[in-house]
Amino acid sequence: ATSVDVECDVIPEETFPRRPALPAFAFGRNRRALPLTPHGAAVYEAFDAVRLAERVRRTPFVALTVKDVASLPRDPESLSYAVASRMPTDASRRWRQLAAGSTTERLRTTLTCLAEDDACDLSLTCRRCGVVVAKMSDIVVVSDGGAHGSYVNPGGVVHDMVTVGPDVAGQSTRCHGDPSAEHSWFPGYRWTIATCGTCGVHVGW
Repeated sequence: ATSVDVECDVIPEETFPRRPALPAFAFGRNRRALPLTPHGAAVYEAFDAVRLAERVRRTPFVALTVKDVASLPRDPESLSYAVASRMPTDASRRWRQLAAGSTTERLRTTLTCLAEDDACDLSLTCRRCGVVVAKMSDIVVVSDGGAHGSYVNPGGVVHDMVTVGPDVAGQSTRCHGDPSAEHSWFPGYRWTIATCGTCGVHVGW
């Protein structure tokens, strides 16, 4: 086997503008130009980064987990990373989304994961017993970073967190001890230990 040393440049990911000669008319009300293109408007929309970004913006997940939707990046590439990083999913699945080869692929994968029409029915379950501890509609935003994030405790342990409303306590989870403001990750909020109401395993604070 032979080895060859080469120099290469990593080309930045970009979203190129639409070519006026092809899909520009397909997205407007005037669709007379469609017969001149090899595919219908639906095909272009399914792979158009700008249209995919708008679909992501309109998902219930974004409405529930972002304080100000208008503050999200307008650029499809930046939006794809911002939303993918907020997904309430395991690290390996989130990594696959973030490592997608293009903006279009990342947005399409995000939409598939969210299952737009059923996003509000997404459930957060206890890893040990599988019982539902919260639903998408229970998610609340208490920080500018959104409802999902990684936080470090005084001992240096990193916790992947999703913030949910107080209605969850007493139904699917149990809270233990007196609420404390010491070392709180969210200024103005107090915390107490929360366990699964079924099997008793620790599920958060």
